[in-house]
Amino acid sequence: MAEMSIIFTYFSKVLKKKYNCNTVYITAYFLSVIALFIVVSAAAAPMSLMTTTVCILLILSITIYSEKLIIKLFYVFIYVMIIFIADPILMGIMYLLRLGSPNEALETGIERILGMVGTKFLYFWMVLIVSRVLMKKVKEIPIWHWISIILMPIISIVVLCSIFISIAVTNNTHNMIIYLISILGMVYINVVMFNFFESYSKQMKLAFMETVAEREAENYRGLRLSYAEMQKLKHDFQNELAVLKNMIENRCYESADKHISEVSDFINKSAAICYTGNEAVDSLINIKIKQAEAYNIKIATKVHLFTEMNYNSLELCRIIGNALDNSIEACCKVEIQKRFIYISFKEINDNVLLEISNSSCIADTEWLVSTKSDKGMHGYGIQSICSSAERIGGNVNFKYDNGIFTMRLLYNLEKVRKL
Repeated sequence: MAEMSIIFTYFSKVLKKKYNCNTVYITAYFLSVIALFIVVSAAAAPMSLMTTTVCILLILSITIYSEKLIIKLFYVFIYVMIIFIADPILMGIMYLLRLGSPNEALETGIERILGMVGTKFLYFWMVLIVSRVLMKKVKEIPIWHWISIILMPIISIVVLCSIFISIAVTNNTHNMIIYLISILGMVYINVVMFNFFESYSKQMKLAFMETVAEREAENYRGLRLSYAEMQKLKHDFQNELAVLKNMIENRCYESADKHISEVSDFINKSAAICYTGNEAVDSLINIKIKQAEAYNIKIATKVHLFTEMNYNSLELCRIIGNALDNSIEACCKVEIQKRFIYISFKEINDNVLLEISNSSCIADTEWLVSTKSDKGMHGYGIQSICSSAERIGGNVNFKYDNGIFTMRLLYNLEKVRKL
């Protein structure tokens, strides 16, 4: 029961539950306790017990948790490594403190009880440390770093077992200090390795934030230019109206008609393509549209709003900016004739539905893992969208269907106004 409680704690921290019904998990772990109890009661060899534990780990992770199989296997591997590290450490300490030999720890009596209780404490402590790191969800770490993280505990196990066997064979208690130092050293090395895992995550986030800051600075420069262009357009348009009024008063209808066509063409080229009532949002969309056109991406916009979006420009611009950046990058990976981006704003009963669709290669919307070569620097755009959506009380989801990737954001107008 203690072992299955530790496994439940571990899986609950690193894996997503597949079912909302707690009865499923209670039943699964209860059956696992019975299976483990039967094997232990049969006085099975340690290898049989380990095999049973691994099978239980695999069955539980595969049947009642919703993660990719490779991730489940990795987490099972980590737990098995915890067992292989904790058991030799505790047995070595017990032997050196003359609390029982390894053979005595496997038999009945106080030594076996001390061994079982001690290993469970070590399991639990190591599970908390490891799961804290794994919960960071940094799956984009380069493969050579993953290899180092996986090999380090394996090498530690081999070294510790070799030292312990040599001490047990020679029965020289003077080597106790060497063994204890070796244990502390191996634990330190493994902790440093996992801390590297965590620091790597922070470095990637910092690099991403610097990239975001540069991109937002570029967006704001574009916004200033867009505002200046709109002010100039407003001034010029007033002059053009005065000219048209004079032509009509003088009955120069043909010239007026020609002039109207010229002004219309100029407005189509210079004015905002998308009008939402939020100047920052409109300018940002126009900037991204110009960037998209440089890559031969067709753009379509549709706005059906009754209320102007003159609120919370910062979060909306972050969501739209990241979404359009991702859309442009996705379109650049498909054939030119298939490239398109569709932007839609729709007001529905005091709610706004923002939809951005684009042509895309096959995308896993459940995991949204970046396909770029420098994966550590990417994948945070989706996180930024989700964070901003959460801050404005919105609900965002992603969908891929038949070559089209779609982001949908639904938020309440009243909630956003109060922020």
